[in-house]
Amino acid sequence: MPHSDLHLPHTWKYFMHSELNQLNISLAIRGFAFSILSLFVPAYLHSELGYAVSEVLWFFVYFALVLAISSPFLVLISSKIGFKHMMILSMPLQLIYLFSLHLLSTHTFSLFYVALALGLGIASFNIGVHLEFQSISHAKSRGKEVGSRQAARLLGLLFGPLLGGGLIHYFGFIIVFCIVAVLVAISSLFLFMSKEHHGKLNVSWKRLGKAFDVKLALYYLYRGSWIIATGVLWPLFIFLQLGSYLALGVIGTLMSLITVFLVFYMGKKSDKIGKHKIVHFSAVPEAIVWIFRGFFASLGGIVGMSIFQSLTSSSLMAPLLAIEYNKAKKTGTVLEYYIWRQLFIGLGRALILGFTLIVGSFVASFAFVGLGTFFVFYFRFLFILAF
Repeated sequence: MPHSDLHLPHTWKYFMHSELNQLNISLAIRGFAFSILSLFVPAYLHSELGYAVSEVLWFFVYFALVLAISSPFLVLISSKIGFKHMMILSMPLQLIYLFSLHLLSTHTFSLFYVALALGLGIASFNIGVHLEFQSISHAKSRGKEVGSRQAARLLGLLFGPLLGGGLIHYFGFIIVFCIVAVLVAISSLFLFMSKEHHGKLNVSWKRLGKAFDVKLALYYLYRGSWIIATGVLWPLFIFLQLGSYLALGVIGTLMSLITVFLVFYMGKKSDKIGKHKIVHFSAVPEAIVWIFRGFFASLGGIVGMSIFQSLTSSSLMAPLLAIEYNKAKKTGTVLEYYIWRQLFIGLGRALILGFTLIVGSFVASFAFVGLGTFFVFYFRFLFILAF
């Protein structure tokens, strides 16, 4: 993509010249957009549209499987059309998802089609972001750059949940759908301001086999489970206990306030004191909070557990991502590495949802994630710190 000739002030042009800054701004706007809505989707399907909790969980199972199955093919496509084009391709898919969610209120059709649009949209976007960041970030300062990227994305989440909860409480979901759609479109504009990047290698079966690692596969299964437990199971659990969109939004904003500052700070520190040390120190409290969080169903207990988990997970976030990017670079098989990464993260999402459907307990699922944290980070034969 050619550089844009937008007439901007000199200082703004200097700031925007950095591809990392352009990516971060796009992520911040998109993060803000979806933070207005994403936290409330499980509750919307259950409370507004009348789907049973099991049906809501099946919707996210469909989404996770679409994500897992489509990701390897989308990695191949991204190497041909470019990483930014892959992110831009995700935009219409995400808009279709938003329109489908709204259409469910007046028309009857399978949740699978909504999950299909969501899965393809998220898979396309995530692949584009990771491969673009992999190509423009720097190994020596990757912890700081990951921290900056995550902080930019989370910055958009600061007031999004509170705004979304308030808008839904007073005006309903339709205005939220419209705002999110407009912001998603705006976020894509910043991707046009610098050149495109492509994969330097074609994917081969030989390198695909070389990139596979059992420890990494189990780690990404865990990460997928953690993502769904954080973004779907915990918000739905909160709503079922408190029954309030506004309360859910306030809690989401409190978690974001802590996370946005700590993730940038820990990312910067990880380049100096060591990414592995931070991960090793933070994993134990992260595991403990997951094991016990389901036993706190009161407002005070939910707020306390949410805040504590924000502290532990944000300490892990930037160092872990930096380790992942460094690992991908060291393998010499970046595209193949991301095929396995996206596949197992998608399967991990489906795994925790399937477990929840089988046991019928959110509390057991939270404990499952907590035990998984111990298993992945502290069993010697799966030692993630061996990255």
